Amino acid sequence: MEPLCSRNEKSGLTAVERKICVYYPDFYGGKFGKLWVFGPNYRRFGTEFSEGVKEEAMERIRSNSQLSFQGVMNAIRNMELGVRAVYADNVVKDLTGPQIQDLMIQDGCFFLLLAFSILGADSQKLKYAENHPVFGVGCATEYMDNIIESMFFVGNQIPLMVLEQLMHLDIFQRMKATIGSKQQQLGLAKRTLYKFLMVELVPKPVDLLHCLQSIMLGPKRSSNAAVTKKVDDIEDCVSASKLSEQGVRFRKLGGEFGIRGMHYECNKFSAVLYLPDLGVDRYTDLLIKCLLKYETVQERQGVEPEASSYFKFMSDLIHKPKDIEILVSEGVIHGRSERLQGLLSTLDGMASSGYMHWVKREIVRNPPWQWQKPLKCMPVICSALIVLSIMQMHYSMLSFDKLQKP
Repeated sequence: MEPLCSRNEKSGLTAVERKICVYYPDFYGGKFGKLWVFGPNYRRFGTEFSEGVKEEAMERIRSNSQLSFQGVMNAIRNMELGVRAVYADNVVKDLTGPQIQDLMIQDGCFFLLLAFSILGADSQKLKYAENHPVFGVGCATEYMDNIIESMFFVGNQIPLMVLEQLMHLDIFQRMKATIGSKQQQLGLAKRTLYKFLMVELVPKPVDLLHCLQSIMLGPKRSSNAAVTKKVDDIEDCVSASKLSEQGVRFRKLGGEFGIRGMHYECNKFSAVLYLPDLGVDRYTDLLIKCLLKYETVQERQGVEPEASSYFKFMSDLIHKPKDIEILVSEGVIHGRSERLQGLLSTLDGMASSGYMHWVKREIVRNPPWQWQKPLKCMPVICSALIVLSIMQMHYSMLSFDKLQKP
């Protein structure tokens, strides 16, 4: 595990600067709803039912991990200072060492049990009754929406450093072994959980939302330099349909390239805007909203809101169903695309920043119509030439006939 205070050269931030921050609905807007609580930030919102399920799960996990349990507990006890440092606003200052340890173990184990169940692991290894309300056969689907929302709710997180230790427990090792690699091809929520818990990511994310943001952003490129905004810079790009009419084509980025891979290429023969793959499923709206809230609270830690800037860019491109149709036809957007326009329309007041602002400026400064206007006349010119050629051939044949007659 990389030291909590070490500097990450790729992000320019130390891990301790990327904290788990509380989201205050009264300040940032929005509301809590019903949460399955993980960690110290929203303990007062926990329900009696969820606490009872956590305690029951903890008893089953303890009894099924006898060989490794004490060693893992000792490891978590030894990282108390790191756990305190990763939560912002001193939310754990009133908790004693044993209280932090118990909270991390119980909530962390419950988070893992839910996550592995969502990913398809066999939770029946804990010998739950088939009619158990959460972990019975098929019962988790009843709570799936609320569980996914809770896992990705800003600040309702368990640090990865704790989860990595808990995953050494026997029961979680056995559950991990039953999860197939096809999870990577599923929706964004499951794919994020899979990468967070099953893949050795470099650099390591601090929590699940940090992992979601990293997946959306993709690797940093040498061209991702921030651009200083000027007063005379254009604020918004025109829609996808307008750009298409002007001659811009859209292409989906391949591989692991995400938002940071976006770029615009324009030359004498083509103008292409490369965009990251955006799949829209049942939970995409939820994840985008959680990600925007996450970047809102992370701004005070000095983290640039890159994903928020990207979705603002997409809101500029998509103004009507025709815009979505164009992006769907090019494979940039797929899935439940009809739900995307309503969500993006709420971002109109946001401002772009950094690299995304550079992409906008490139599109504005290098419009395809500079070289396309003459080409638009080519069909007319070609048609006229064909007509003239036919007429010339016709008159030539008439002249030949006249010469052949006596």
